[in-house]
Amino acid sequence: YNLEGAYWPQAEGWLGPRDECSWYGIACNDQNEIVRIVLVDDLLNGTFPVEIIELEKLEHLDLHNNNIGGPPPAALANLTHLKYLDMSGNALVGDLPENLYNLTLLEHLNLADNNLGGIILPELGHLKSLKFLDLSANTFTGHCPAKYLYNLTLLEHLGVAENNLEGTISSELGLFESLTKLYMAENDFNGTLPTELGQLTLLESLHLHGNRLESNIPTELGQLTALRELYLDNNRLVGPIPSELGELIKLEYLDLFDNFLTGDIPDTLSGLQEIMGIDIHNNTIKDEMPLFLFDFAKLEDLILYDNDFSGRIPPEIGNATALVRLLLNNNMLNGVIPDEIDELKNLEELDLESNQFNDQIPDMLANLEKLRVFFIRYNFITGEMPSSFCSLRSPNGSLEELWADCEEVVCDCCTKCL
Repeated sequence: YNLEGAYWPQAEGWLGPRDECSWYGIACNDQNEIVRIVLVDDLLNGTFPVEIIELEKLEHLDLHNNNIGGPPPAALANLTHLKYLDMSGNALVGDLPENLYNLTLLEHLNLADNNLGGIILPELGHLKSLKFLDLSANTFTGHCPAKYLYNLTLLEHLGVAENNLEGTISSELGLFESLTKLYMAENDFNGTLPTELGQLTLLESLHLHGNRLESNIPTELGQLTALRELYLDNNRLVGPIPSELGELIKLEYLDLFDNFLTGDIPDTLSGLQEIMGIDIHNNTIKDEMPLFLFDFAKLEDLILYDNDFSGRIPPEIGNATALVRLLLNNNMLNGVIPDEIDELKNLEELDLESNQFNDQIPDMLANLEKLRVFFIRYNFITGEMPSSFCSLRSPNGSLEELWADCEEVVCDCCTKCL
């Protein structure tokens, strides 16, 4: 309660006449010993309450999303019954206590989103009961912790994203066969993507974006048939998109943008029937628009700008009725804007800038009643912006931004002209 308890939004019973087992956020066992403390988003403010160390039977401590600062005390290791520790979203500083390995029953350790630093202790590899480990959004340094955590065979969640880790991604990651979530994004990892990642057949989320990885995408990733999220964007990956990714039949999000990928979009990706988002912008993909891209019933985001796509937008685009964002700018697409685009009733953003489209803007665009953004500059469009489409710029309309080449297209309703 010395963590400014008077200001906690939830503090029922604290320091009242009834015993502490009845206080808000406290649970006890049959012997009236405190075994659980949960005070989340409760404006706790101050340094880590060392009094907690006296609660020898404590099994569950969850104080996330408060403002608890200072270093985590070494005496934490005295809580040998602890199974669950969540101090994420606080203001902890300093290094991890070296004696944390005493917490041999610990299954869940979440210290993400603090100001902790130093190296990720090899001693964490002694916590063989761990199923969840998240140290993301701190300032840890050193190399890939998989080299000394591979004994954690029960680990299902490993998060070390948004730190200052460097070096190569260790092949030992392939030993974590229970992993379902792997978050290593926004560090300074370099070198190749290990093929051993393909051994993580239970993996559902793989986040490696925002590093300096510089290899081909391993074909072995096609073995991750439970995968729902694959984020490899903002690296230095080269070569083609592997056709084996078409085996990821549960995949919902595929982000490969800001790399140096070449070739085309393999036809095997037509098997991604659960896909909701595809983003491969800023690569050197050279292809015509694959028709299967418009057969995905759940696809909301199709982001292909800054590539070398050519040819026409096919009329089959009208099948992609779930689309919310369609960004095709800075390619070499040509021909007319197909009337069938008016079937995209959920479309909010449409960017066709810097291509080679010609003819006029179709009246059918007025049927896109949810459209907020339409960019059509740097093409060969002529004529007049349809008045029916301009009506979407009315006070009751949805259209917020409309950019066109006003010297070629008469546009009284545009928000920006070339």
